[in-house]
Amino acid sequence: MEILKGTVCKRISLLIVLLGTLMSSQGQDIQFSQFYVAQTYVNPAFVGGHHHGRATLHSRIQWPKLQAKYYTYMVTADEYFKLKRMGAGIYILHDVQGGGIVKSTKVAGQYSYEFNISKEWVVRAGLEIGLTSQFADLDNLVFLDQIDDRGDVSGGNGLNGTNQKLYPDISTGGLIYSHQFWFGASFHHINSPNKSHIGETSTLPMKSTFITGYKFFLKKEASYVRNASSWKEYSITPTAHFKMQGSSKQFDLGVYTRLDHIIFGGWYRGIPLYNEENNPFKNHESIVLLGGMTYKGIFFNYSYDIHLSSLTRSGTGGAHELSLTFVSHPRHHNKSTKGRRRLPCPKYISN
Repeated sequence: MEILKGTVCKRISLLIVLLGTLMSSQGQDIQFSQFYVAQTYVNPAFVGGHHHGRATLHSRIQWPKLQAKYYTYMVTADEYFKLKRMGAGIYILHDVQGGGIVKSTKVAGQYSYEFNISKEWVVRAGLEIGLTSQFADLDNLVFLDQIDDRGDVSGGNGLNGTNQKLYPDISTGGLIYSHQFWFGASFHHINSPNKSHIGETSTLPMKSTFITGYKFFLKKEASYVRNASSWKEYSITPTAHFKMQGSSKQFDLGVYTRLDHIIFGGWYRGIPLYNEENNPFKNHESIVLLGGMTYKGIFFNYSYDIHLSSLTRSGTGGAHELSLTFVSHPRHHNKSTKGRRRLPCPKYISN
């Protein structure tokens, strides 16, 4: 009986957490460890930033050993239009929480415009307009007061609402960069959409993201060497990524190394100097290890999150992330890119 009650309580706790996610104004967005693969999701100013057509398949499995596992899948596509100096793109994001208790699908269209402010500096501005459909299985949510001493569930949960919620979502962003440095800022959910399923006001808080980095070439003028079929790059790139949403804050600090067709690196995720609620370990979230390789415009990447927080004791299984990116290359690469400065941030493609 104790085992049964323990199992039921774990399930109920999971459902309550998920319900709280639906009704709380402090909800958080989906995050990717490989955010330079998902850069158009992070900031719409990146759309068309590679000056070629690009498509990406992206998947993430978080906490695979827990019942509260998360599955996230995303497909993106973007293109650059040289004559209009603009980029256009679209992404479809699907997320599943708690074995299907909560599901959401977002479709977003994106636009960016690029202009030079000097011979060395380029500015890009982006806009995103999306539509999110969120499903919540309200009928099967169970609360503790519905469970008797034997662990049996009786009665309804008293929730009156709709299982399906549809809401618009507007985001914007900007980016400035030179040959080796970049800095970007983006602001998501600037329209504060109401995502409540039970007729209350529960707005999705705006998310502010700041991203920066600097690329050090291991070979100076020879860092880009033109051969018969591609460009080669040898570089080390330290980067930083900070975001805040509602009361949540997160800081990522890491480094990428590129040796021709191979990319590898690592990240620390957390805020080591930030003490929230007198808990010095609260913001030590995870270490992220990643690696990948590119071949003729196709790039495969894998990363794994090693949790450092209290979740480690629960045996979560970390998080696995896979991505596959396809990039079109014009025949006359040197002519098509003349007069356009490449983004220096980590690229998951052949240059």
